[in-house]
Amino acid sequence: MSLFAVFHRHNPAHGSKVLALTFAAALLLSPTVASAGGERVNAVYRISFNGLDLGQFVFQSSSHKKKYVLSGNARISALLGAFSWRSTTRSTGQITRVGFKPDHYAFNFKSNKKRGGVNMRFNGNSVSQVLSRPPIKKSRRRVPLKQRHLKGVLDPMSAILALTNSKNGTISGVNPCANKPLRVFDGKQRFNLKLSFKRIEPLSNRSNNNQPNIAYVCRIKYVPISGHKMNDETKFMSGTNDIEVWLRPVPRAKMFIPYYVAIPTMFGTASLTSNRVNIDMPGLGRIALVN
Repeated sequence: MSLFAVFHRHNPAHGSKVLALTFAAALLLSPTVASAGGERVNAVYRISFNGLDLGQFVFQSSSHKKKYVLSGNARISALLGAFSWRSTTRSTGQITRVGFKPDHYAFNFKSNKKRGGVNMRFNGNSVSQVLSRPPIKKSRRRVPLKQRHLKGVLDPMSAILALTNSKNGTISGVNPCANKPLRVFDGKQRFNLKLSFKRIEPLSNRSNNNQPNIAYVCRIKYVPISGHKMNDETKFMSGTNDIEVWLRPVPRAKMFIPYYVAIPTMFGTASLTSNRVNIDMPGLGRIALVN
């Protein structure tokens, strides 16, 4: 199967678990604010498939007065432009004492032949509105999505706050892989992401600002709940134990930064690798992490 055929078949707007989960991970496993004190994060990730460099994912986050804004832009090009894929994502919400409350989530994509997106709003701790373009086709093969599945969930962008946030104000002695499952709804699928500790990996960087050159390697288990089809792709993704995220501690910023993400698929491995991360802290200046 050619590279073009793989990407053409696995268009996230048409139910693909492969690219849908790949780019969910790109959003879910992106650096975010650690508190609501006015931090800003700007990061660039390289996107690869089977070792071939295909594009980049640019992420930005900011917080102010207990409100957060997250945005991401992905660009992919393959086969000398025969295949191209662009996406923009934005999420806004509030940081509360009991957790994170998303308000609005928007995802839009465009490829050579197709375009679409999802616009989602929240009310309280539940999803209140979902608009999908094109509309999701009804299918008897799709696991029914129930109203109860839309309660207590986070959108893909907001979910990372629960992963990297340091509730006790420190990351010393904290195992970032020991978090409770992330309950996620992306506008179509309801799924959980369960993290478990795998190992500690040494890192080598040109610039580290005296930050530790190690990464906590977390295994991620994808658990589909509803809105999906239990086809070969879903069975493969839910059955694999090889999805990984490497979380790098940045004690000065009191956060963990995703350094590397690996997602095995039926046709190879998709990955994201951090290229540059700039963290601006009020009163502390800029912390720059460079590969």
